[in-house]
Amino acid sequence: MGASGRRREGGRWSRPASRTIVGPLMLEDRYRRDTRLGADASGTLYAGWDQRLDRPVTVKVLTGLERGGRRRRRFEREARILGSLRAPALVPLYDVDVSADPPYMIFGPIPELSLEQHIEHHGPLPLELARAVLDALAETLAATHRVGFVHRDLHPGHVFLELPEDGPPVVKLLGFGRVRAIGDAATFSECDDVSMIPVYAAPELFVEDESDPRTDVYGLACIAYRALTGERPIDLRGASSVAAAIMTLMRAKPRPPSELRPELPPAVDSVLGAALAKTPGERFDSVEAFRRALDAALSGAGKPSSLPPRPVVPAVGEILDGSYRIVGRLGSGGMGTVLLAKDVRLQRLVAIKLLHALSAERQERFLGEARAMARVSHPNVVGVHDFGVHQGTPFVVMEHVPGRTVQELLDASARRGGSARLPLEDALAILDQAAAGIAAVHQAGLVHGDVKPSNILVGPAFRVCVADFGLVHAADQWVRGTERVPSGTPAYCAPERVEHCVRPDLASRVDVYALGVTAFELLTGRLPFDDPDPNPWRTFELHVKAPVPKASEVAPELGGCFDPVLAAALAKDPAERTASAERLRLELSRAARTCLRRRETPPRVLVADADQGHRELLSLEIEELQPDAEIEVVDGAAALLEALERAPVDAVVLDLELAGLSTLAAIRARSATPPPILGFAADPGASDHAELSALGVRAVLEKPADRNLLALNLKRVLRR
Repeated sequence: MGASGRRREGGRWSRPASRTIVGPLMLEDRYRRDTRLGADASGTLYAGWDQRLDRPVTVKVLTGLERGGRRRRRFEREARILGSLRAPALVPLYDVDVSADPPYMIFGPIPELSLEQHIEHHGPLPLELARAVLDALAETLAATHRVGFVHRDLHPGHVFLELPEDGPPVVKLLGFGRVRAIGDAATFSECDDVSMIPVYAAPELFVEDESDPRTDVYGLACIAYRALTGERPIDLRGASSVAAAIMTLMRAKPRPPSELRPELPPAVDSVLGAALAKTPGERFDSVEAFRRALDAALSGAGKPSSLPPRPVVPAVGEILDGSYRIVGRLGSGGMGTVLLAKDVRLQRLVAIKLLHALSAERQERFLGEARAMARVSHPNVVGVHDFGVHQGTPFVVMEHVPGRTVQELLDASARRGGSARLPLEDALAILDQAAAGIAAVHQAGLVHGDVKPSNILVGPAFRVCVADFGLVHAADQWVRGTERVPSGTPAYCAPERVEHCVRPDLASRVDVYALGVTAFELLTGRLPFDDPDPNPWRTFELHVKAPVPKASEVAPELGGCFDPVLAAALAKDPAERTASAERLRLELSRAARTCLRRRETPPRVLVADADQGHRELLSLEIEELQPDAEIEVVDGAAALLEALERAPVDAVVLDLELAGLSTLAAIRARSATPPPILGFAADPGASDHAELSALGVRAVLEKPADRNLLALNLKRVLRR
């Protein structure tokens, strides 16, 4: 007797021995359920028997708690799609009744063993058998894509395999419970423990992103890897939590298949490596293209031209687009690679972002949005200088802002003191400038779409710039009720994005919400919606349903002044949310003035600069910016230290060329609470900012003094 409870005799199914079947095992007095075969996202599979036509069938039912709204809709969608599809590896759909109790579908019989069971019992498939299985699956997936759907849940356990003695293998594909229309944005949302993680799922399915045929390219490549090597591409057996498992799937790289099975041609490593790329744009565009490349590789005839185009990253020293000499690499991420370059015409450093491969439609949209961003001119927005396409790879040339991201500052604070929290005056200065930058983006009719600490830069003079416009969208592209919205970071995601109901007229409030989350994090040291064992779906649920915590309960020293401001910025309903980034900036500033203790004595500022003209300029600027300040001016390091001995000061403004590291260390050693230092340098970019920061230098400004930056930093260091 096989695993399905039926026998094969002479190549035909025979009816199993009769037994008494009662109650819920019968459907409509016709279909009998026998052995349970497995389950997928929309129901449970059984081997069964059609008693009216006296033939074997496969029964799929919704049972127990699975009958809820979401899974019932999945079940109905699966039935509609399978009823319209015709492909060699599909099991024919005989009957369906979604109104029955329980709802059910009746399919033709399927082979006894799944591909997963076959590999577990027998190891990797012979190469020719693997090619036949993958060819059948690719043809079936291509048919699914042609009618506008993506499978999204490919797994060897959903592939059933029969090996007749006198014919080709029989391959059947099931598991259509998570099928979606191409372009729909949907994540896996029912993973409560590691065992429920779909280990063959494409990385984009773990964040809110659009599914397209490349999602199934990844899944088919996972099946190919398992079939050819006997191993899973990513092993989750050591993952201690859902979050750890997801991060492993999104970051870990599989071993080259030829290391696990030396007989595989080296070209297989390249083909599977491309198909298993974490970013969809780096994969094959279709399952047919992947199948052709893998067939050629398995024949020993794989050619580099069969691989999908990859971003062409210029080498150091190469000149991009005739204007930008590559100096080095600044970093890389999910959207692309960022290079440091020198504009050979204007003799300035720039940052160039090369985006991962985009479709023609997305590339055109990106270039249109780059043009719009180039029109945004604001000191708190990273400037866009140029854009274009390099050997098929879109790029954008931006202002280079040396410094660190706010996230890096938070991480550094956590390493030093165990709390990811910035000094209050620094947090407020960052929020003030970031909100001003976001307001400028909104005035251009754009939505940033991914506001968070890692996308906010802090330069040497504490100039704050909003950066990374990889997800920027025109506000009028957000169509209410659709799921075609840009992906963002779950911890900063507005509720209306989770529920796919962004209104174009309120689209900018998506950024207001994310800025509110950032403000809460900077002021309290923690996110408003956090979970001990976070996963994206739990975080999304908290954004939609959880009440907004009070900042004063997380950080009592703040008092209650910021509570109403943050509650308004984090309102669930965008119509009730703070109306604009500029309004949020003003409300935070007002709360800061109310909450912070006013100075009882005039501030004392010590200015040290060997350049008499610059000393006088600084003194005049400080006097105008802080009319009540007591200002003392000195012209050397010795005089500076003597002045510090005479009386405490609230801030030191000095020329870094005058004061070496030893002088800075001496200032720091003179008091348990040394005064904050504002430094000036002819070339702030050449300074070692980490070392200067450790010695108490709060900002490095370019000499001569810029009035706006001087005002900003004086406000920071003199605020109490």
